[in-house]
Amino acid sequence: MKLHHSIFAMLSKYPIVSLFCIFFLHSLVLTGFAGHEERFLFYTIYNQLLILSILFISSRIHKFIFYVTCLFITSYILYVVTYSVSYGGFPRLAAVSVILETNINETKEFYETVNIIPGILMAVFTLVCTIIFHFLSVACNNRLLVLIALFPLLFCAEVINRYEERSAHTWLDATRTAVKKGFITADLYNFHKYFKELEKFRDMPKSRQWENISRYGRKKDFYVLVFGEGARKSNHSIYGYPKETSPLLAKRRGMTIIDGVYAPAPQTSASISRMLTLNDKSTVDYSYNAIDLMNSMGLTTHWISNQGYIGFYDTRVTLLAKPSNDQYFLNKGDFTESGFDNVVLKPLEKIISEKSNPDGEFIVIHLIGSHPNFCKRSPTQFFKVPELEELGNIKNCYDDSIRYTDFILNEIMLRLEKTNSKLIYISDHGLTRLNRTPYFFYGLDDLVSRGAFEVPLIFWDSQSIKKSVKIQRTYYARNFIHTLANWVGIKSDILDNSLSVINDEYREGTCNDYSMTSSNETITFSSKEMMEKCKFYDFVEK
Repeated sequence: MKLHHSIFAMLSKYPIVSLFCIFFLHSLVLTGFAGHEERFLFYTIYNQLLILSILFISSRIHKFIFYVTCLFITSYILYVVTYSVSYGGFPRLAAVSVILETNINETKEFYETVNIIPGILMAVFTLVCTIIFHFLSVACNNRLLVLIALFPLLFCAEVINRYEERSAHTWLDATRTAVKKGFITADLYNFHKYFKELEKFRDMPKSRQWENISRYGRKKDFYVLVFGEGARKSNHSIYGYPKETSPLLAKRRGMTIIDGVYAPAPQTSASISRMLTLNDKSTVDYSYNAIDLMNSMGLTTHWISNQGYIGFYDTRVTLLAKPSNDQYFLNKGDFTESGFDNVVLKPLEKIISEKSNPDGEFIVIHLIGSHPNFCKRSPTQFFKVPELEELGNIKNCYDDSIRYTDFILNEIMLRLEKTNSKLIYISDHGLTRLNRTPYFFYGLDDLVSRGAFEVPLIFWDSQSIKKSVKIQRTYYARNFIHTLANWVGIKSDILDNSLSVINDEYREGTCNDYSMTSSNETITFSSKEMMEKCKFYDFVEK
């Protein structure tokens, strides 16, 4: 007790000095835990001032607000350090969207698959520093003046540095960059961008009519579009993977397997929203989406999802589902475990048994597929593989999730066999391969890779007895709505058959061939000549 009081007495004697000693110590430790960039220490110091300012304000208002602020900051540090240690760098816009579009159970699974110990240690250390800061607030009467003086000083230093580095062309650009590239300020800016984008979806009218559309060809009873989740093309045995992860599909007839497909983006919401709408580099035109197209053509539309539905803050995907005639969200995002993908079969059976529309029914099935935690994606160890000692069990669980998706797809096809139907299976995105747990992760920011974009694309016809074929064809799925319309047999003035991968008019090697990174930059995996012609850039597998 004497030592405890003597330490606090010494700190109280020189409160401002003590305050900044703790401040820089915390910055150094945080950089040591999470620093993966040369200038991470500067960002950390810059944001420590923000944290101190927030704590100062909250401690002056009310104790409860101060405690809530402490909890928020501690949780923030826990997430940032855990993310940084596991994946490198620190969270940016794409990571923010993943946080907001993740339910509580998925958050729990995230922490189960990563090294959380450094995050916990840093969070505890942050809490201790916060308590000491609160104690010093009694003795330090001038600390607000110090904060007011140093924060603008550091901010100006950051602006000057940005300008000198030529990462900004004008002083105004340098100022904007300084705000956007901070640690906490970057997240605040990213939250703002995310909600601004989400507002565009919410502003969509309840229904839209596509103009100048017509139907051709023979009508089917059911058109079923199945979205996989995080399924890498290279981990499917039908694409050459040495382990039999898709043996049931390999036995199927009537399939056309496209090899060379790239997802529109490396995360779910950005990818599916582009697959189901007209879009370009800077704009996703939500007023022209696939569900409204099918509704306008007279089809009955259904959406079956084993992904989360989270109320007012709906994801971009759930908002796209809203115009459908029927919606089945089977994972409500509560504290219970996410159901396995076999839960989609019951509502599918109901739709098939109640079929009444002669124009056909369009069904979207969104699987939880290979969403982390991979070891919770199948009811048992569905697919036994030899344990790879250097990689551990999680990698085997990923192969197991691909194998279970193969089982689910086969079960869906079994239910459609006696109907006149067609099915498409495509994954929303792939994953980047890592050399540490969880061994596969979203290709966000610094983790962008070819594997994060390469996805399977399979077409199946219930009436076809032809042997399944594989076609090598480079295709960028941001143009997928053109393929979807062509597949159903819909024409429109604003739809382009040359952008449909199953059409004879399809043309590879154009400036329409690109995907979008999590930083909203164009990326292509085509020829070097095409990259230079269209000013794209490319990445190889990490």
